[in-house]
Amino acid sequence: MGSQQDSTIVMIPTQIGDMVIAALYSPPRSKELQEKLQDIIKKAPNYILGGDLNSKSPAWGCNEYNKDGKVLENMQEQYRFTVAAPNELTCYPYNTNYESSILNVFVTNIKAITDMEVKQELSYDHVPIIATLTLPNSKQPYQKALLLTNWEDFENSFKNDYPEVTAHGIDINTEAKVITDTIKFYIKKA
Repeated sequence: MGSQQDSTIVMIPTQIGDMVIAALYSPPRSKELQEKLQDIIKKAPNYILGGDLNSKSPAWGCNEYNKDGKVLENMQEQYRFTVAAPNELTCYPYNTNYESSILNVFVTNIKAITDMEVKQELSYDHVPIIATLTLPNSKQPYQKALLLTNWEDFENSFKNDYPEVTAHGIDINTEAKVITDTIKFYIKKA
């Protein structure tokens, strides 16, 4: 389907029709959240949008509101989607002036999320969520196996073996494919 800055968006065919699945990031106090969501929601018949939306609301377990939380609640009322959030905190700021909160949520117009697991053991101030999806009319939940990449191995291998990319009359699409294929290879290798 495309991509926006800080987003990865794909459309896949399913037994209930085309579905947009997106990983989104909305920076704090940006004015992009509403536009980013509307751009997808207006085009997608079915969608599951997840990520760090920096939207706080007591409706999904936060202790306070912020501007984007109110924006998301207003959009929820207007577009009749569900905001699904885990029962655990997903953000533990290093700066003690900020309170721990739930910033990673899902926005969806279908009942597909059957389970959410917060991966607390990963050491970062924002922890990821693994969602289990069961599409309407399907018998088994779909959960892709979690593959963890050793980014240090990736970096070392990539630095040592990366092919020199030069513009020797080769078109930009070929160069981009070489870079993409090389990155994919070293991620799998790590």
